[in-house]
Amino acid sequence: MAHRSLSSFSGAHIAENRGPATLAIVCSVTTVSSLFVFARVLVRARIMRKVFYDDYIIVFSMLFGWAAVAFQVIAVKSGSGRHMAMLTDTQIRGAILWTMVGFWPGILSFATPKIAVVALLVRILNPGVPHRIFLWTSTLLYWASLNVCIPVLLTTCDPAKGLWDVHITKKSCRNPWILIYYSMYAGAFSAAVDLYLAVYPATILFSLQMKLKKKIALSIALGIGSVASIVAIYKVTRLSELASPDFSYDIPPLSIWTSIEGSTLIIATCIPTLQPLLKIFRRHIRLQDHSSNSQQRGWYGSSRPNHKPDLATEPGPKPRVTRPQNELDGILNTQNKDMESQTNILGSWAVDCESGGQMTREGILKTEEVRITYTDKAKEVQQSKDHPAN
Repeated sequence: MAHRSLSSFSGAHIAENRGPATLAIVCSVTTVSSLFVFARVLVRARIMRKVFYDDYIIVFSMLFGWAAVAFQVIAVKSGSGRHMAMLTDTQIRGAILWTMVGFWPGILSFATPKIAVVALLVRILNPGVPHRIFLWTSTLLYWASLNVCIPVLLTTCDPAKGLWDVHITKKSCRNPWILIYYSMYAGAFSAAVDLYLAVYPATILFSLQMKLKKKIALSIALGIGSVASIVAIYKVTRLSELASPDFSYDIPPLSIWTSIEGSTLIIATCIPTLQPLLKIFRRHIRLQDHSSNSQQRGWYGSSRPNHKPDLATEPGPKPRVTRPQNELDGILNTQNKDMESQTNILGSWAVDCESGGQMTREGILKTEEVRITYTDKAKEVQQSKDHPAN
């Protein structure tokens, strides 16, 4: 059994428990990221009616996140979050075992979304072959480096059960700082990849001819994953807790930041794909406002004897109504007035709500309007015969 004498510990020390707060945080952030995933799937499956393989990758990332939450719940029930001295041997075994089991899906929850990010950027920005190879190679190497952490962890002791079973006394374990140093390398690699994938779209967008406001808006939409790099850097500073003698109490913050990193990446990957849903929502709001204004005009107009008739009942051509442009309209659409062309930067997501939800094809689209003038030569000759020059 673990320490039985509690007289040397204060009441506050005995009562300390990080478990409930840990579960509240990881469940909250995972739920929020899941809502973004559901919204993304709704846009792709119901609005665009075209699901890409990066959508499946994000769904799997969400499932990995929930698997990590499930193992965290079991670990907390076993005693994770409390001081080791307050736990029995059985509780210590369960707290350490289920925390370590949850490490793998936790790692996959923030490693896998980067594959979806690269797939998205390659599809919409269409980089050259060398750059495409660089993106995929660095991302897959990063993904493999993170997953190596698991076998490094499980082979720390021989037998492996010696990691969590306090009853096993005949065991040989290597220095735990080997795992910590390798995890620091993997965490730094993770932060570097996150930062590059966030900055790369901005370098492309700022080279295009569009308004600065749109460049900034697009860069934020595609580069919000930079927040994950900050989380990864901070998490590296907490990796020393893997060697803590009070493992069950010191490790929950690391589990929290792992969940936050994964959820942040999932949300950042989903945000750029939600533009069609935002368009539909804004259109619905505009229709409600228009309906409300029409009812008010009809009520007051009927009380005035000289009110003007509705334009829809007037004969002749109807005037063209131009939808007002606000700050959110066309965030993903840019116009180059000099070339009289319109470019849809994120055409793979664009949905024209005003044309019945017609979906544009993926990629960077450019439509040029060409005006051609011509004259009827035969008609000119006939006119010259009818009206000879004096």
